[in-house]
Amino acid sequence: MFWNILEGMASPIWLLDKEGNVTYVNPSFEEIIGYKKEDVVGNSLEEFCQKITRKEDVAIVVKRVMGQLKSGEVTRNVPITLITKEGRELSILYHASPIRDSEGRITGEVVSGTDVTELRKHEEELKKSQEYTRSLFYGSSQISGNFYKELMF
Repeated sequence: MFWNILEGMASPIWLLDKEGNVTYVNPSFEEIIGYKKEDVVGNSLEEFCQKITRKEDVAIVVKRVMGQLKSGEVTRNVPITLITKEGRELSILYHASPIRDSEGRITGEVVSGTDVTELRKHEEELKKSQEYTRSLFYGSSQISGNFYKELMF
């Protein structure tokens, strides 16, 4: 049942073992990120990150994930940029949770990403629109205020 859930999720999901090796990616990972299972399953964390993150982020991501694998920390909504196989940048909210055996020992990690690329684009467009509207409003207020002062004096 666990595997059916992972296979059916719309978000890209990947599993790591306790050493950080990629053991699984779901179909949404293949579709959104562009790498097939055979391209990444078996990769070390560093090899994997070299494929899907910016070069300048690889060491930071590897260090953070390895720390999570040791501590069992749950991570939610961490913004990160992933790079598709075609080289397109995606704004992702990164989520990670440890996988534990029946005795509570960490055996790996399940990671998912929420693609917020379009949301970020819309936020940026809205911000530009708000700035433009503000400039029109404050610009017209200044003009009206000056005109009023000239009429009164």
